[in-house]
Amino acid sequence: MRQVVDPDALAASARNAQHLTGIAFAKSDAARPPMPTGSVDRIVTNPAWGRQVATLQHFPALLAAWRRIIAEDGRLVCLVPPEFLRRFEAERSDWKLLESRQVSLSGQHPVIAMAEPKRR
Repeated sequence: MRQVVDPDALAASARNAQHLTGIAFAKSDAARPPMPTGSVDRIVTNPAWGRQVATLQHFPALLAAWRRIIAEDGRLVCLVPPEFLRRFEAERSDWKLLESRQVSLSGQHPVIAMAEPKRR
């Protein structure tokens, strides 16, 4: 299976944020982001769950990649299926779940999860 990022979608995202400062867009593998360790303040994402969009990534690999790049005082906001919340709540998780809100989206009931990295 081949995953492709639509260059027009990436360009549209950049145009939508052109009035903001300190925002950069990059095309990369979500499990191997090209950012330095601890360099990202906020991550807002709707990762592929393998339901409507096929995915090669497993959520634990994404969480590990995001934990590497997020600053110690950073925040992660992501849209996930409810069963993924246990990944945040696991004893060995690198994340502290701050808040979760279930929503209705195209017949599904995902959760918006907000988390911060656990202090190392």
